[in-house]
Amino acid sequence: MKNCPMCGYQNDDTSITCVRCDTNLGYRNQVLYETIRRVDNIDKNLGAIKGWVTFLGILALIGLIFDFISGFIAGFLSVL
Repeated sequence: MKNCPMCGYQNDDTSITCVRCDTNLGYRNQVLYETIRRVDNIDKNLGAIKGWVTFLGILALIGLIFDFISGFIAGFLSVL
């Protein structure tokens, strides 16, 4: 089955053009379709990675805030 790079319709292997949108189904267009599909999958994975990086960044920021507060309190108590 040949997938159309424009509309995604699955055509027969013997088809030269897409039945739905009349796009050329040559070898280059099949490579383009596969590349676009893989990039789309990578984009979905990047969204998940960005979410985890944000979560870990927030945890690090909370840790720094608590460290600053504990250091401030320890410094204040050492003066007394």
